[in-house]
Amino acid sequence: MNIEIQANGTTALKDVRQFVESRANVALKVLRDQISHVSVFLDYAAHSDKGARCLVLIRLGTHPDVEIEINDANLFNAIQLAMDEAGWTLADILMRQQSSLIQRQFEIIDALALPPKPAALVASERAA
Repeated sequence: MNIEIQANGTTALKDVRQFVESRANVALKVLRDQISHVSVFLDYAAHSDKGARCLVLIRLGTHPDVEIEINDANLFNAIQLAMDEAGWTLADILMRQQSSLIQRQFEIIDALALPPKPAALVASERAA
């Protein structure tokens, strides 16, 4: 999984990068095989009312892109909350995908189902 991190206003980029990568690996493992790219945009302005901002963009090959934005007073909290939300969103996508596959399997089974036996054939089988 390719993770691109862009940060503005933070000095401890190495620590932040390690934290983002560790949280992403945990939160995004549900659809890891279907994720083509993850972009994380971090903005920390101490003078801002919003404090820190974490924007996560996830590109999925077979689904629409996922975009999560979290603002928090603490940069690490914003990252944690954004990655948690991204993980829940991907889990929801996976559940809907599996549900539609199961529904499709039942539709195929119903389409291939044999018609019921005629009553005369059932009666003759019972007599035998």
